[in-house]
This record gives sequence, C-alpha cells and structure tokens, in this order.
Amino acid sequence: MDHSIYYHKFNSEEIDSIRNDMLEWYDTVQRVLPWRKPSVKYMNICSDDEVDQYSEKLSNLDVHAYSVLVSEIMLQQTRVDTVIDYFQRWMEIFPTIEDLAEADIEDVRAAWAGLGYYRRATYLHECAKQLVEGYNSKLPQTAKELLKLRGVGRYTSGAIASIAFGEKSAAVDGNVIRVLSRVRAISAEAKKSNIVDFYWKLASDLVPPDRPGDFNQSLMELGATVCSVRNPSCTNCPISDYCNAYKEVSLISDRQLEKGVKPCTLCTESRGPAEQVVMYPLKIKKKQKKIMNTIVTIIENYSSETQESKFVVVKRPEGGLLGSFWEFPSIDITKAFDKYRQHKNKMDGFLPSLFDLNPFDHWLISDRFKVGTLEHLFTHIKQILSIEYITVEGDLLSGSRVQWISTIEDLPISTGMKKCLALALKKRNSRRREK
Repeated sequence: MDHSIYYHKFNSEEIDSIRNDMLEWYDTVQRVLPWRKPSVKYMNICSDDEVDQYSEKLSNLDVHAYSVLVSEIMLQQTRVDTVIDYFQRWMEIFPTIEDLAEADIEDVRAAWAGLGYYRRATYLHECAKQLVEGYNSKLPQTAKELLKLRGVGRYTSGAIASIAFGEKSAAVDGNVIRVLSRVRAISAEAKKSNIVDFYWKLASDLVPPDRPGDFNQSLMELGATVCSVRNPSCTNCPISDYCNAYKEVSLISDRQLEKGVKPCTLCTESRGPAEQVVMYPLKIKKKQKKIMNTIVTIIENYSSETQESKFVVVKRPEGGLLGSFWEFPSIDITKAFDKYRQHKNKMDGFLPSLFDLNPFDHWLISDRFKVGTLEHLFTHIKQILSIEYITVEGDLLSGSRVQWISTIEDLPISTGMKKCLALALKKRNSRRREK
C-alpha cells in the first residue's frame, strides 16, 4: 500500500488519547514486581500485602533507583519470570550500591551465575564502584548523565531517569519496538540505525511530562502481556483504535466485502486480525549459530575413609566467553571426536598442565566412563559438550588455576557446566547402584 512518512507518525490528538488510554489501562493491570513501585491509582484499587510491601520499600528514592538499575540490567535479553528470583537474591546480598561496590567480584559473579550474559554482572559491579567514587553513591537523575555509567546504554538510562526520577525520557526496548511497529505499521528492519532513531522519536513524542515512568512501563507491559510476538490479543489492547496494523486488516476485509469476493471454501478457518498484525515488525532472518565443540571431564576425588567427595574446577581466563568463571576441566576442539578414546587421550595430555604435580602419579582411578553429550545455547553459539566422569582417590593436588569444591553453589559456574554435572551424577549414581 502506497503511503507517505506521515502514515507512521502520531498527530497531537492521537498522542493525547494514547497517553490517557495507556495510563488508564496500566493503572488497572500492571504486574506486581519486586523492583516496580506500584502506581498511586493501582494502590487505591488493589489491597494486597505484597503491593504494600513493595510500595513502602521503594518509597526511598535511592533504593528505588538502585532497584531499577539492577532490574533493568538483569532484564536485558532475559524474561521477567526468570529475573525475579535472581533480583530478590541479589538485593539480599547487595542491598545498596556501597555493598555492591565493596563486594569481591567472585561473589558478584556467583550471585549472577545461571542468569546468562555474564558480562552484565561485571559491568554492574564496575558501575557501583563508579557511583561510589564519583557520585557519592547515588545514581544521577538525568538520562544524559546516566549514560556515563559503565554498562548503561540508551534504553537503560531512559528507563532509570523516567521510572526513578520522573524525567521525560523515552525508553525503547524490544517490547516497545514491537508495539510501535504495529501501531504505526512500520515494515522495516528494526535494527537499522535510521529506523531505531525513528522509533525513539515516536516514543519520545508519546512520553507525557507527568508520569513518564509509568507510561514507559505501560508500553513495556503492553508488549510483554498483550502485544506479544506470536499471539497478540488485539481485542484486549487499549490502543487498538490507533493501531495501523490492526486497521489495515479491517480495510482489507472491508474491501473484499465491497467487491463481493466470496469467502474461500478451501480454508477451514479464516485468519483473524491478530494473525496479520504479527507481520510487524519485519522479521529478520537469524544468523545460524556457530558450533563450538567442547570436551569436559568431571573429576571426583572420593575419600573412602570420610565418604566425602570433592570436585576439581578450573578458573577461565579473564575476558572472552564466560571470562573468570569456574568450570570443570574443559578443552574446546575444532571437530567432535568420533571415539571416546580420543576424548581420554586429549584430556590425559591436558590435565597435568593444571596441577603442580602430575595427577596420574598421585591418583588411583577407581572409575572412568563416558557420560554423554548435551547442548548449551549462547546468543550466537551452540556449544556441544561431550562429558566424561572420573572417580579418583588420592591427594587433592594444587594448581594456580584450580580448586577443590564440595558444592558448586558458592562459585560462579555457568548453567552449561551445571547441566554437565547433573547429567554426570545421574549416570554415576546409576552405575554405583548396579555394582
């Protein structure tokens, strides 16, 4: 359909109506989240202990701002239901900016372990130090100043400034882009710089001078709960009257009726508006994930006297994928091995490099077996982990990058490694029951 650029812009009447309708909707349906300060109108209609608790806790401006910072960093590329437990645990361990700044980076990484995108934890730690050293342990109150902080980008600065401090700033994330692309029927690649700028201009036009934080959260909430990726609930959308994508479907239907086109007799059901609306934003073909093959050896040092077990873990180098995290002895290989013997030979050559003494001169190997393989996904990488398990008796040998642990709970260890251990222990226990 031919159209001008004005088809994608809001007029003043639409802006006023969308502001009012979105805030009215948000005041009745907003989710109760531990980092979210409930709106005043929502508090008036909802009598709930949890709502009262969050409202009282977040009434302190500094606490609220810090909570928004932590939650927004955690929510990058991560679902809300996953973040909730991590956020609550984080705030118990590091309740203030000062606590986070003074914490050991190992403890910070341990609190983040399993949440993914681990560089965010390092940035958050560095940001806290920056705030203590240069900002008297307080977050700046403008998006412009917030952008100077480590790990804080355009979206996060706008979210903090508007939600915590009431600045009229836009906050454009994936949910907001999806909403705006449908409301204005923008069929363009959302990651192109000129398109990104256009979304920010649209969002900035919509943000009201009063309640900017609530409005930004209402757009995010709409994208997360109503205007979803695959199954939007258009009939429950508070701004469907202003949605060009929704109108386009109605126009097509009306034209078909006007022309007297008979309904299709081949299809068992007709497509509804929601199924057409999902055409926006324009789908971009995702790049195929890079394959990374990794062999993993889990070593259990078992004491028959105490009947206690310890596992050896190795610290990864700083920087790069999972930098400074702990893992079981692992080697990345260019091509997956065909035979388990190749895994054993490769690892037998590698293990002595981890310890001060050759482990095979000091250990009695009581069991060694192939566990199997599993996949672990990163943003652009599919890691295929081939796992073996060794049970030894002997000295707990030392090394510059290794330590022996009884549990993985207190160290920053990736989800992939946790899955390896779970699978290995299941097979180990099965083998021991059979003996």
